[in-house]
Amino acid sequence: LLSDLPIRHGLLVMMVAYIAITVHGVWTAARTLGARLMAEARADHQHEVIGLLLRDFEDQASDLLWEIDRTGRFAHTSRRLMEQFDVPEEQLVSLTAIELLDTLIPDTDEAQACWRRIQQHLASSTSFRDLMLAVRSRHGVRWWSVSARALTDHTGRTIGWRGVAADQTDRHLAHTRLAWLAHNDALTGLVNRTQYRETLLRMLGTESMRPFAVVYIDLDGFKQVNDTLGHTAGDLLLQTFGKRLVAGARRQDTVARLGGDEFALILHDIAAEEDVRTVLGRILDMLVVPCDLPQRQVPLRASFGVALAPRDGREIDVLMNRADLALYTAKHLGGSTFCFYHPTLSDDGRRRTHIEHALRTALERREF
Repeated sequence: LLSDLPIRHGLLVMMVAYIAITVHGVWTAARTLGARLMAEARADHQHEVIGLLLRDFEDQASDLLWEIDRTGRFAHTSRRLMEQFDVPEEQLVSLTAIELLDTLIPDTDEAQACWRRIQQHLASSTSFRDLMLAVRSRHGVRWWSVSARALTDHTGRTIGWRGVAADQTDRHLAHTRLAWLAHNDALTGLVNRTQYRETLLRMLGTESMRPFAVVYIDLDGFKQVNDTLGHTAGDLLLQTFGKRLVAGARRQDTVARLGGDEFALILHDIAAEEDVRTVLGRILDMLVVPCDLPQRQVPLRASFGVALAPRDGREIDVLMNRADLALYTAKHLGGSTFCFYHPTLSDDGRRRTHIEHALRTALERREF
């Protein structure tokens, strides 16, 4: 401004503008840099807090957090993860998650089916929620509810998995117990009446039905044992009788307790009556040995009634009724034997029912 240059005024304006722009630029850059530094500091703090919470969660909670990288291996190994798999850290990181789990899945149909369902989701890169997984551990088989989602890159390609596993062992065992009680007798562990009928309906509903035998069984003298020695002795007698039936039956046969002292069998793949005689004869031989009760030994005696399908019927109620008629005949023969259904038994049953009705009517009318 003090110089004698003709453009001094223009230079002054340009200098002032340059200084203003420079100051504004420095101030803006400083503010942006400060905000970025503050954001990074907050992010570092949040990461630290999240890491502490996750470590505390993994140490204290019953659930497991897990992550699999692009190679299929666990991205980090926690103490709980090593305790659950019961393997050293070196093996945990050297094997892929699928290779490791393949060695830990129990060899049961249910466990293998659950594992295959999870593998299908992993192969198709689809997220899943609350799928059950059984894993062997030092404390026995543990059941886990597993949820996970796929991790993807900017191209949408799967680069790993992240999820959580919740221990559902107690719940699964309770559910399994309830399902078992719905189809089995609580005292003897045998199939109950509901499952017995369902099995018969399923066998009778097939077009290519193979011959089989329906056997009704009644334990002779049970009421006397129950009345004289008590219900505890009666329960022990029923349990012993059930074990003898299972031991005498074949592996493919169905053994059931229908209620009280009533039992039943389904003898599968029966070609002739002789096959039934062989099985029932073996069971009767096993019943020769008395049952050891706390107070004394009690003989095991039972009567068996047999109806053959499809010879004696193709409907469940018809077969069960005819097996019951044969059982009634076996008891009248003195017990400890078996009887096959024959059409004459129906005539005898109807005649016996008619006589009983006539006797009651005669008593009421004083006709004797």
